[in-house]
Amino acid sequence: MTTWDYLTKRAALHLSVFFLFFLLVPASGKAGTTHQDAVALAREGGTTEAVQKLESLYRKDPADLALLSDLIVVLVWDEKKQKALELYNSRDIREFPEYVQTTVLDALRSLQRYDEGLKTLDYLLSLFPDNRAYIVRKARFLIDLDQMDRARSILEELAARSSKSDAYHRVLAYLHSSEGNYAAALKKYQFLLEQNPDDKEAIRGTVHSLQHMGAPGPALTMATASPHLFSREEKAALLALQGAVQLRWSGQTAKNRRESVFNSLHGLHLQLMALNLLDDNPESKEQARRIQYDMVVSLQQIGLADSAVQLYQELAQTGPLPSYVIQAAGDAELSRKQPAAARVLLKEALDREPDNFRCKISLFYASVEDEDFAAAYQLIDSLVQATPQFKIFQGSNHQYPNPPALDAAVSAALARLYGDQLDEAWQRINDLSSHAPAHSWIQQSTGDVALARGWPRQAEKRYKEALMLHRENGGATAGIAASHMQFHEFSAAESLLHHLQEQSPMERVTLTTLQDFDWQRRTSLWADLVLSNSEGPEQDGRGLITSAEIFSVPINDHIRINARGYYAWSEIPEGEESLLRYGGGLEYQNRFWSGAAAIHNNDSTVDEVGGILRAGFSPDDFWHFTLSGELFSISTPLRSLYYGISSDTIKASMDYRWSEQRQLAITFGSAWFSDNNERINANMSLSQRLLDIPHFDLDTIVSVYASKNSRDDAPYFNPASDISIEATLRGEHLLFRHYDNRITQRLEAGIGLYSQEGYEEDWTGHIRYEQRYAMSPRFEGVVGFELGRNVYDGEAESYNQLNLLLHVKL
Repeated sequence: MTTWDYLTKRAALHLSVFFLFFLLVPASGKAGTTHQDAVALAREGGTTEAVQKLESLYRKDPADLALLSDLIVVLVWDEKKQKALELYNSRDIREFPEYVQTTVLDALRSLQRYDEGLKTLDYLLSLFPDNRAYIVRKARFLIDLDQMDRARSILEELAARSSKSDAYHRVLAYLHSSEGNYAAALKKYQFLLEQNPDDKEAIRGTVHSLQHMGAPGPALTMATASPHLFSREEKAALLALQGAVQLRWSGQTAKNRRESVFNSLHGLHLQLMALNLLDDNPESKEQARRIQYDMVVSLQQIGLADSAVQLYQELAQTGPLPSYVIQAAGDAELSRKQPAAARVLLKEALDREPDNFRCKISLFYASVEDEDFAAAYQLIDSLVQATPQFKIFQGSNHQYPNPPALDAAVSAALARLYGDQLDEAWQRINDLSSHAPAHSWIQQSTGDVALARGWPRQAEKRYKEALMLHRENGGATAGIAASHMQFHEFSAAESLLHHLQEQSPMERVTLTTLQDFDWQRRTSLWADLVLSNSEGPEQDGRGLITSAEIFSVPINDHIRINARGYYAWSEIPEGEESLLRYGGGLEYQNRFWSGAAAIHNNDSTVDEVGGILRAGFSPDDFWHFTLSGELFSISTPLRSLYYGISSDTIKASMDYRWSEQRQLAITFGSAWFSDNNERINANMSLSQRLLDIPHFDLDTIVSVYASKNSRDDAPYFNPASDISIEATLRGEHLLFRHYDNRITQRLEAGIGLYSQEGYEEDWTGHIRYEQRYAMSPRFEGVVGFELGRNVYDGEAESYNQLNLLLHVKL
């Protein structure tokens, strides 16, 4: 019997059964109604109850092919696909109508039994070679098996010999999507939706295409409009993807910190919504873990560094993590001021992605803040060498600047700023500025170096140029505010800081500058103590000098009121003498001028009221001139007071400071003692830096001092004329620094030659060691001691002294 004859007889049998069914309805209407009711119930969504009814009927009449066909279909609808396939395979599959075949084929595909489905299709197509429903399903199975060329060939043949049905467009869209051509797939799905807006596969395909094209927002909108088509896991994936897009905007396209934080907050909100959708099952747990990866990044970019690190640590305990999560945790540790921990994480991320430029920059800053400048310099200098200055458009010879190269070069210059190598930093940043004068960040960085070198006017100029080039450059705004603070222009600085808070309240430079503004406007207390011991003609025994001075907050920006107390006591050859001084006054400072006026009472063998006037002028960042006069001068020797002799002084000085590398100071002074002696003196000092490396500076200072007195019979040390020359080496070593906390040690050794009229020349010298403790801007203390040798009237006097100093911001 041929296949055609067989199928013809089977069709006749089905028609007979159909007519017999209607003839027997009056006699057995109850059973027929139950079958149809079950199918209707299944169509309304009651598949489980419908399966029970159909199974009950099927047990009574297992030969009823129509009943079996509906049972198989409803079982598939009720997600009992394996049982449906067992029933399907229990009969000759040729007996089943097309709707059963297509349902079973779709069930096989959902179970990913692609080979079995393709085998079944080949058999059915051997029976019905022109059946388009089978043809398009074969194309689907071939796509599932990654046999794209065979699938495309089938679709091309189908398109050539028949009209392009919706099924054809649907499979072609699936082919495009599987090949990653989401734009073409989206176009096909949109065509299908125009034909039928409720096309479920087209809706899902559109969402899928938008999702992979990086448009999760529209995808999420469409999925939300058709919630019944998407599982909770699929909606969570869309939310997580939208959150990832927000993170990408936060890191790459945000104009400032505020916009970055806003995008990151939005991303975190979407991630939390996604987590809320997921159930507590193994697959959902893994999806939730992937969402939490992005949450680490969101928390870090928002500024919730503690939460980011805590979440990272929880995730790290349960399995390996992607490098971008480790990098985000490293950045969070850096924000928490834990650079050592940050370096460990960033190195791990960099080991996985050796070409990750941003990770290298983060590791560079972590090395700087961990005070490992050797590693920081090596890393940033190698990055400068490895990053090409220009890139070439693909397929052309046109070059364009490579932004990371400039970032690396500027960071290399700033590395020297962070390492206190200001001269090299200046040379590097100036070279970059000459090549890119219209670059805002370079101009701002040049201002940063100038400000660190003690050039506030030059810094202000550079900051203003940077701000003109980019109006939202918060670093430049903060720099101008810092320059104003140097000039005691606090109102102008405050106005800029208000703008900075509105523009970028979360930026580190904003917070740091606000802190500096707060500290500079606080009440300051200075106190010092010097304990000494000496054996010689000037001081013979113990000595003590202590003083304290308190400065008020700025009044009208430029004025501070101060109160001062001073006490000195010494054992001298004639006995003992002391001086108690107390008083107060005010100080003034602006951009160019400074001044001070004070009045004080003196209690010693001589009880008199004294006072001081001082004026200073700084026309630029290099020159400084001072003129001062003092009644009852603080420089009056205790031995002269013992004899009832006080002195008044006048002094003029000129300083020229090239930079921290070199400085020249010249001073001329005159003192008038109450015993009619007049002393004229002059002093010149030149300092030059010899060694400038991170954590250590070495300076040499050459000083020349000369004086002349009008009387030679005074009871205090009073050379007719004298001159001294001294050369000093001073080394300063940073022992420890962790942000605002630091400990510095200084060792100074000087040797000189002293010549006094009427006496032989002799040598002088000193060794001084001190440690300076800075514990936040609030507290600074110094502890030191000194051993030395001076010469008075041809007699050597050795001394030792202990120095203590305290500076507190109240």
